[in-house]
Order: sequence, then C-alpha cells, then structure tokens
Amino acid sequence: ENAQREDVNAMEEAEAYEILCRDHGYEPPSIATKVGKSKGWVYARLKLLALCKEARQALIAEKLAVSVAVPLARIPEHRLQAKALPKVLEMPTAEAIKWLQTEFTQTLKGAPFDLKDDMLVPEMFDEQGRRGPRRACRCGHRARRHRL
Repeated sequence: ENAQREDVNAMEEAEAYEILCRDHGYEPPSIATKVGKSKGWVYARLKLLALCKEARQALIAEKLAVSVAVPLARIPEHRLQAKALPKVLEMPTAEAIKWLQTEFTQTLKGAPFDLKDDMLVPEMFDEQGRRGPRRACRCGHRARRHRL
C-alpha cells in the first residue's frame, strides 16, 4: 500500500519491507521483484532500521541523505552513530560517505594474521572475513539485534 504513495520516505519504506519479511515471510529478493527495485535497494532500505533515533529523525526530516544514512547505519553502535551524525550533516554527501568509510570501516584484506587461524575466537569472523556472529533473520537483515 505504501509503495503506491509518492510521498513515502525511506524510513517508512524500510519499515514496510520489515513487516513483509517478519509478518508475511517474504525474502528481500522477492520483495525487490514485487516492487521493481534491485535486491541491493531493498537490503539498503532494511539497513536503515539499524539507525539510531537521532539519525532516523534526521532522515525523516530530510536533513540526512539516504546515501549517507546507509553507511551510517553500518556503524554497529548507536552511540557512535549519534556521535558521527552532526559531522556528516555538515558535509557534502560524497565527502560524508567517504569519511564514514574511512573512519568506521576496516578491511581485513592484508591483515597481519590468517583469518582461518584456529586460535581466533570462532565466532569473531565469518568465511568472508567479516565480523560475526551474524546470521540473517528471516528477512535477511543483518543487525546487532538479530545476533543469535
């Protein structure tokens, strides 16, 4: 129903997708097909649900661009999201995205240790070298609140 509205904001869209996943058993790829969007689009919208309260309010008020909100939502702690929010609100979009990637993400490619080393805590990294344990809930949304 909300998809038919032209004035639906990204947060409402995310919440609608979450309801389809949680209450009706849809998977993000099938939602993407039904709404005519890419899987990445749907997953990005679902990621917005991981935003802290302040960032959600800024997104709804159109002070925060969706393209900045998604990388902000990837920061696992709301405290850090809230701390980063004022800074990204002052920056141009491309600069804010780059800053978030530089300051809050870390690649394990070239790490000075073997990611498959048995001495690592078993749930610390998954097969792709991402921090774990993270399993997708029924809707495929990966977030701290969904950790098993």
